[in-house]
Amino acid sequence: MIIPTRYKSKIPHTHSYPLGAEMISRQLGVVPQREIIELWFSHSHRFHRTYYQPNHEVFGLTYSKSGYSVFMSRRWHSGQRWKINVYAVPRILRHIIQQSLIAHALPMAREWFVKNAHNEGRTGHV
Repeated sequence: MIIPTRYKSKIPHTHSYPLGAEMISRQLGVVPQREIIELWFSHSHRFHRTYYQPNHEVFGLTYSKSGYSVFMSRRWHSGQRWKINVYAVPRILRHIIQQSLIAHALPMAREWFVKNAHNEGRTGHV
């Protein structure tokens, strides 16, 4: 089962997403929340510059429980939400960033999802 993509922004030809839904789904296939995780692919305006900023977030996890969210002038009741954010990176750095995400971020994500499977708090993120 492929984790569903909730949002995917258009990006300039100079950028690329370092991971796709299939790779993420394959790596997180065993997490308890798999059926309710959403993928969000976004272009961060920080990468509009021609150079890479090493402290830029390219992959993140969030959890929220109840409340309202606003996105692009649309509102929805979020309920319990598990979300994976993937941000576009300069195409020239895609392979290097992808290797790092596969080696480090995805195993950490798997651990975070398992550890927080019974989360009763309102929010959390990595």
